[in-house]
Amino acid sequence: MAITKILTANGWQVNLVPPAPPEISLDNITDASAIGKLLLAAETDTEARLIIDAAFSQITAADISDSTATGRALLLAEDVSAARTTLSAAASPITVNDISNASVIGRQILQAADAAAERSIINAAASPITVNSISDASVLGKQLLSAATDSAARTAINAALKQDIFVEDIYTWTGSQTIANGAYFNLTTLPFVLQPGGDAGSVRTSAVFTIPVRPDKTLVLCSVKTGGTVGGSSGTSREFKVQVRAADGTTIRASNSTVKVQGMDISDRDQNCVFKTTGSGDPIQTAGFQVGILNESGATLTITSLNLSINRIRNLE
Repeated sequence: MAITKILTANGWQVNLVPPAPPEISLDNITDASAIGKLLLAAETDTEARLIIDAAFSQITAADISDSTATGRALLLAEDVSAARTTLSAAASPITVNDISNASVIGRQILQAADAAAERSIINAAASPITVNSISDASVLGKQLLSAATDSAARTAINAALKQDIFVEDIYTWTGSQTIANGAYFNLTTLPFVLQPGGDAGSVRTSAVFTIPVRPDKTLVLCSVKTGGTVGGSSGTSREFKVQVRAADGTTIRASNSTVKVQGMDISDRDQNCVFKTTGSGDPIQTAGFQVGILNESGATLTITSLNLSINRIRNLE
C-alpha cells in the first residue's frame, strides 16, 4: 500500500493509497468451460447466440446415450415416408396367434379367405336353436312356431281357445274312512286317483289341491259325490257339509248347504262348492286348497267312496 504526504494550511496530511487490483483474465477462471469463456468474452448478444448455436450444432443423434438404433434412425429420417419405412422394418410382424384374448372361432374368422368361409365357420360354431330352447315361450307359442302349415297353426289356436273357456279334472277314491261327530276331515289326504282326460292342470299333494296360477279372475266348482253310511238309528235327521278351505285348514272359502239324511245311507249325495280366484297373488292359487267334510250328524260318518271333480271357468286372455 502506498503512502502520500500533502502540505495543507494545517500542516502535512498523510494519505494511504491502496494498490491497483491485479488483472484477472479468462484463463484465470479455472472451472470455466471453453464455451463459458467464449460467452464471457462475447461483446454483444448476437455474438453470444452464435457461440451457443455453434456449440449445440455439434450434438448428433449418436451423442444421445439412451437412444435406440430405431430411435436414432427416426431422428435422422428426412420425411414421414422414411420414418414409416424405419418403423415397418423395426416392428415384429403381428399374427392372429399373437392376439392373446382371441377365441378359437375369432382366430378362424380372421384367417378366413372370404365371406363364405366366415359364414361357414360361424354356422359350424353356433349352437342350434330349437323351439324348446326358448325358455319363456308358452306351450301354445311353441306349438305355433312348430306348426308345419297355416291350418296346423289355426288348429292349435282353436284348441287353446276351447280349453281356455272350461276345464275339468276328475278324481276318484274307494276305501273306508271314518269321521267323528263334530270333526272336520280333509278329504285331500286320501289317495285319490286322477282320471285320464283331465285338462284343468290341478295337482294333488298330501294335503292340498293346487291349480295353475292365472292372472285373471276365474270361477272354480268343486263337486263331491259321497258313498258310505252314518251311525245312529234310522229316521233321525243327520247333517254334514262339504267345504273348501285354504291351505291352513281354517279359512273357509266355500261351504255347501247342509246335507240332511233320514236313513243311514249317504251314498250318491252330490255337494257343490263354488269359489273364485282373484289373481296371481290369491293364496288359493299360490298355496292350494283343501276339500273336506264337516260332520254335524251327531254320529260317526263312514266314507267308502268319493268322486271329486274340479271344474274351472276362465276368461280368454
